[in-house]
Amino acid sequence: MDVALLHKSHVIGAYVIEQPLLNRLEGTMNTTADSMKKAVSNAAEKGNASELQRLITDGADINHRSGMTGATALHDAAALNKPGMAHLLLTHGADIAAADDRGKTALHDASWYDHTDVAKMLLDKGADVDAVDRNGRTALHDAAEAGSEEAIQLLLNRGANVHAIDDYGRTAEQLARLRGNLEMAEILRDDANRRPRRHER
Repeated sequence: MDVALLHKSHVIGAYVIEQPLLNRLEGTMNTTADSMKKAVSNAAEKGNASELQRLITDGADINHRSGMTGATALHDAAALNKPGMAHLLLTHGADIAAADDRGKTALHDASWYDHTDVAKMLLDKGADVDAVDRNGRTALHDAAEAGSEEAIQLLLNRGANVHAIDDYGRTAEQLARLRGNLEMAEILRDDANRRPRRHER
């Protein structure tokens, strides 16, 4: 074999594979991996437990981040209120602290949409109740702005820092008032009055 060609080839077992063929093989493998990653998110979104389990068994990356938003399948399960999917993902090692391109965790998403079954599961599994996104906002900030009353109560009961301020100097109570969620603002104010102020985040 030509020495120059050999430098552009790889030896696998007893076979010499030329670089163009190797590139095609790698491309096929990457395409398959990408397809599996997308399939994981699709299964989580649709609540298809059997399909998700099959993909996990086949070695799919459950922590794959979407190229569009950076969200993982766990984010999808939280945003779409799929507690069964969230449980399956967490059981198989999904990264509970994974953040999307906005810096938001699955707990942020569950709290915004008031999906307390998923939020409780995440907290039970060790999610950081005071994790902040790229704007310094906690899940409590998101729940307050969205008017998610049950999520607010859950987060407060789990020790969320009601005094935390975001990068714009706003507390969860202030965000609730800004969005006209006055009942939520009163709940947050009452809680703040009962708790000593601690670190801002």
